[in-house]
Amino acid sequence: MTALAPLAAKTDSDQKALQLLKNEHTNLGEWDNAIQATVHSLNAEKSVNPVAAQNDPLLAKISECGNFLNAMLVDGEFADSPSCH
Repeated sequence: MTALAPLAAKTDSDQKALQLLKNEHTNLGEWDNAIQATVHSLNAEKSVNPVAAQNDPLLAKISECGNFLNAMLVDGEFADSPSCH
């Protein structure tokens, strides 16, 4: 996440949207850490199971939040979604 984003967030809505982006960034980091741990443990179940990604609740949350953020940012007005918390 860029260091400029907090500087550009001027309004209350900007600050709230920035927090949602930070939450998404945190969730992506947690997901990455979990995947890295799986790789390091040599557990191939998730990498060979074709439905493993579909059954990953954190990945589903990240995807849903990402879709929501994209729509919100394109719309240009702040909204909130539980998927981003």
